[in-house]
Amino acid sequence: MNKNNILAPIIGSFILALSSCVSDDEAEVYLTVKPGTELDFPTSLAPEDNYVSFLDEFIQTDMAPITGRYSIWKKKGGYVDLGLSVKWASFNLNPKETIDDKDVKSFKDIYKEVMHDMSLNPDKYGNSGLNIPNAPNQTYPYVMSYEEFCKNYNYSKPESVNKDYDYRKYKEFCEDMKKAYEKAVVIYNSYLCETKYVELFNRGYYNWGGIDSYAVPSDYKDLPMNVAGTEYDWATVTLGQDWRMPTKAEFQELLNNCKWEFCSVNGVDAYIVTGPSGNRIFISIGKKYDTTDYPYIFLTSERTNDWYRGVYVYALDIDHMKIINTHNSGRKATIRPVYTK
Repeated sequence: MNKNNILAPIIGSFILALSSCVSDDEAEVYLTVKPGTELDFPTSLAPEDNYVSFLDEFIQTDMAPITGRYSIWKKKGGYVDLGLSVKWASFNLNPKETIDDKDVKSFKDIYKEVMHDMSLNPDKYGNSGLNIPNAPNQTYPYVMSYEEFCKNYNYSKPESVNKDYDYRKYKEFCEDMKKAYEKAVVIYNSYLCETKYVELFNRGYYNWGGIDSYAVPSDYKDLPMNVAGTEYDWATVTLGQDWRMPTKAEFQELLNNCKWEFCSVNGVDAYIVTGPSGNRIFISIGKKYDTTDYPYIFLTSERTNDWYRGVYVYALDIDHMKIINTHNSGRKATIRPVYTK
């Protein structure tokens, strides 16, 4: 992480100084140890370490933010107009719910938890501990310059200051703070994916039409060739009227008329799909080497005439970017709803 990009806030009476490495025309300030040492530690989340924040774009819809509550989706939106024949949901059908923004932990919260778990506090660096002003109200992280460290570490015997020893202790302090920060960055971004952005990453697993692997044609005499909007359509059943599974033609339109950009976020493979309107959706396809189901297969609403221990259906194989004919009753796949109103 680039120290020139990390801001060090002034907390209480702690002393912050400009490093000799920072020129007068640079606006950034970071915590210094002493001239020429270049020892410092992060005190707030650097922009480049907030690497999942770009997903904010994808939890907004034409009409309202995704809330994780299907009843609200039906009233307020949950879809994106890509400029195609139907509007595409901004989520894969799934049972997970996001949490409200007000309940999402901040990076400072995570940093504090990591410091606590690492037993990282000023008392760790001295027999009698550091003399931290207003310790009960101390904010996180502990922000102090080398001079403050020396002053407080030796507060009981200021005449015994040993600069070399104090420097080594402060170096240890800085290194531990960096480790805590790096750990907090990883935990924080993973936490956001599992809470604030869980709607984008989670995939429900569905049998087409609820038909299991032992079904035979006689069990489903009235089964239509296209279940869109019927009792066999998981999207309609879950989300209500005007929501349904996409047809193979609609998936083909999504392939042909949109720009697909692969990305991997926290080990989860996904695509950012940009439509003719310029609007975009985020399509998660799961973790690499996920073999429990069909992570790259997205079901259409249409089936074929073929049966063998279940029904054959048309689906989008995102791994190969084409519509396929697959036997999909024995194993489950993903549904990406569309909105037709």
